[in-house]
Formats: sequence, C-alpha cells, structure tokens
Amino acid sequence: MKPLVSVVIPTRNSSKTIEECLSTIEKQSYQNIETIIIDSKSTDDTTEIATAKGCKVISTDWKLLGARYLGCKAAAGDYILMLDSDHVLVRDTVERSVRLFEAYDMLCLE
Repeated sequence: MKPLVSVVIPTRNSSKTIEECLSTIEKQSYQNIETIIIDSKSTDDTTEIATAKGCKVISTDWKLLGARYLGCKAAAGDYILMLDSDHVLVRDTVERSVRLFEAYDMLCLE
C-alpha cells in the first residue's frame, strides 16, 4: 500500500484561487491523497468549492499558523504537504516528493 499524503491548505476568502489549486491536487499521478481545508471564516464560496471537490473542511477562528497546526492535527497521512490556496502543483509533484521522503526528513517545494 502506498503511503497516504495529507495536503493541508489554510484558507480565507480564497474562492478565486482554490479551485485551480484543488484541481492540480486531483490530477496528481500519485493518488493516495487526502485534502484538508482549514478555513478561517471565509465569507465567499471557498468552503462550498472545497466541499464540492471532496475535501475535508474544518472551520476555525485561528489565523494562518494556527490553521496549519489544526491541519496537521487532523491529518491522517504518513506525510503532510502544506500548500497555500494559490499554489498549483506539477502533475508528479507528490509522487516525486514521496520518493524523496525515503531519504530526507523534510522537503521544501518552491
């Protein structure tokens, strides 16, 4: 069984960018992924878009660092990938990252 990768994305009023971000996660060549949205009181369609894409959505009053912390606590994955809602991934980003994790403790993607 392939390791589970938890993708944690803090959001706040991210409806303009979240759909493209989530689409690049859906299109990954590596498929054992859970996506967790930690939303800080969005007043736009952010949570509706995330829910429609099958993401786990957690609401919070906390800002960015607190949201990341909550996402890590909620993650069931063997590995955690932290993204911002305006990030997009190349199709094999997760697959290559999982391979590298066998050799390193932490990866930073640019």
